[in-house]
Amino acid sequence: MRRSAIIVSFLAILSAILLACTPGGPIPTTTTVPDTTVPETTVPETSTSVPETTVPDTTVPETTVPETTSTVPETTVPETTIPATTIPAPTTTLPSVADDCTARGNNADLHGCDLRSADFSNGNLYQANLRGADLSGVTVSNLNLQGADLTGANLSGITMSNSSLYAADLTAALLTSGSFTNVNFQSANLTEANLSGAVFPSSGFYAATWSNTTCPNGEVQSTDCTVSSPT
Repeated sequence: MRRSAIIVSFLAILSAILLACTPGGPIPTTTTVPDTTVPETTVPETSTSVPETTVPDTTVPETTVPETTSTVPETTVPETTIPATTIPAPTTTLPSVADDCTARGNNADLHGCDLRSADFSNGNLYQANLRGADLSGVTVSNLNLQGADLTGANLSGITMSNSSLYAADLTAALLTSGSFTNVNFQSANLTEANLSGAVFPSSGFYAATWSNTTCPNGEVQSTDCTVSSPT
């Protein structure tokens, strides 16, 4: 403590000496330090504002797609009701076939039968039913067909001799290209029969019926046909 006081006293003495030795009097205790304040530099305001760029409106306008009506129009399928088909009955009644095509004798029923391979020589078919029967190409002799029904029968190409067709019904029958030797056609019905190309040596047609008959020469007539023997 004492030591500190001594130091302080020493310093005071030293200070007094210095003041006494300084020309012009004591050194002012206040030293005016020139104002070294750097004047405030006002930096001109640089407008660094980026000019506002107006970005064009790139908003894609809302495209209104017109509503497409995809409704498929209702298709009304026409009613396809198939009308009942009525099959008309045939205008021409086809002959049925007899139950027994081997029958012989009086009134034998041979209608619609295929008799092309039958042997009728020396046979009897008196008043037999031969409607629509097929005797084409057969060879027969001494056959009795008196009063037989041969309506629509096929006798084309037949070779018949010494036989009787007395009063037989030959309506619409085919006798084309047949050979009828010494055959009796007396009172036979030859309405619409076809005799085209047939020959009738020694055959007789007394009182036969001719109506729309095709004669051997191909002519259709309702009067007696001219028949001739082969030369």
